[in-house]
Amino acid sequence: MTATAALAAVLDDLAAVVDSLTDTQYADSAIPGVSGSVGGHVRHCLDHVRALERAIDSGVVDYDARERDTLVEIDRTLAWSLLLSARRRVVAVPVSVLARPVVVRTRMHASMAAAEVLSSLEREVSFVIAHTIHHCATIAVLAGVTPERLPERFGLAPSTPDGVVRPACAP
Repeated sequence: MTATAALAAVLDDLAAVVDSLTDTQYADSAIPGVSGSVGGHVRHCLDHVRALERAIDSGVVDYDARERDTLVEIDRTLAWSLLLSARRRVVAVPVSVLARPVVVRTRMHASMAAAEVLSSLEREVSFVIAHTIHHCATIAVLAGVTPERLPERFGLAPSTPDGVVRPACAP
């Protein structure tokens, strides 16, 4: 499996979960102490995929250049559509492009200017996969979805052994 196919699989699972939620589960933030709504986390994940896509042409990945408080945070149908669209674009990226060097622009602390570090597009795809999986785990908790209603490895890192029993996600 290629890195882009792995990212596409994560986006497929996220789209399936978004599709299974009610509009209220998607848009509301109902758990004290847990930041954001499902929609906010989905938007954040889509922003990271867009940062990868922009890097294909520009050679620069800037995860800090994000849109906030957008319609995708409250419109579950739009989010589902954007996830599937992102998935189609990701799988269309030629494998040869993944070896391209990129510059990652990021702020490491609020008091610091953005730093620029060298990477490759494939390394950044691997980061976006891990980042999205992390947010998927939070999404499951926020949505109150029980483990048996989730895709098999939703919110679990690839290094997590098969058969690990997830705790109940309902608050």
